[in-house]
Amino acid sequence: MSSPRSDFVALRLATLARTPGFLGDNAASRQRLGSLYDRGSDLGLVHERLHVGDRPVAQLAFFRDPAAWFGGPVVLAFVDRDPTDAAALAAIGTWLARHASALDGATLLEVTVHDRPLLEVALASGFGISSVAMVGEPRSALAALGPPDDTPLGALGLSVVAMQQRHVGHVVALHRSVFQPHPEWCWFCGEPSHLRRVAADLAARREHHLVLLRGDDVVGHAGGDLVQDDAFWGTHGGLELVLRPELHGRGLARPLYRRVLGGLVQRGAVALKGHSAQPGVLALAKVMRRPWHAFDLRRDAHFAPEHFLRFAD
Repeated sequence: MSSPRSDFVALRLATLARTPGFLGDNAASRQRLGSLYDRGSDLGLVHERLHVGDRPVAQLAFFRDPAAWFGGPVVLAFVDRDPTDAAALAAIGTWLARHASALDGATLLEVTVHDRPLLEVALASGFGISSVAMVGEPRSALAALGPPDDTPLGALGLSVVAMQQRHVGHVVALHRSVFQPHPEWCWFCGEPSHLRRVAADLAARREHHLVLLRGDDVVGHAGGDLVQDDAFWGTHGGLELVLRPELHGRGLARPLYRRVLGGLVQRGAVALKGHSAQPGVLALAKVMRRPWHAFDLRRDAHFAPEHFLRFAD
């Protein structure tokens, strides 16, 4: 006899397993998902399930987390289904409607990119795509970027240096100036709680972060923090790139990504993981052969689905 906790773990694992690079069903991944379920239970988890016989085929699970990883409160929500069970779509639509008031503007709903009918149900329920979660393999991504070419940097009179303590305040100010007026590019990146977290993290650990300078002026930030031995993806890193708006579309992403990726490869990263809403990043992700993993859905999404789907494989 299954339990709500075991159903949650089984359906989440089945969803995650559709993405290339996922390490699969093992003790560590089950423990991590079980811990997420337990945390949610302590915070008022709502968990709807649908079974065919004893087999779970769909679920909606959500809880209000006062301190999410990015530094602010959020309703974390997950929806999963067996893609061979079309009847589950109707149940999921009913659940989303029933809990519409709880699944409010603070909700971040994760939906796999491998189930387009499920995405359509979520979109019809009032959600929109806020960003796309991508994965990838660092060595192949680095090779796909081609040989080093710093021509764009030289043409613009820019230099790249390792981040020092004296740069941290300028980098945080850069993030604030880029994202507070434009939450469409990252809905939480300009929030004070997140910026405080960025400042604290960079003050404590910045050895793999770079700043882009015009003279002594900080005009860009690139970084690649590493997560060791993650239960889902193994040792993996992310690619962070923030530029002043006037530098967008000037060919700077490739030379900066090469530097960050090279560092991730040297430190043993076997996977890349990150989120974006920016067309330039999504286009370059195709060049780097980074498969999509999930859609991040929110009530106040700024773009129509086609903004993202035109870059889908």
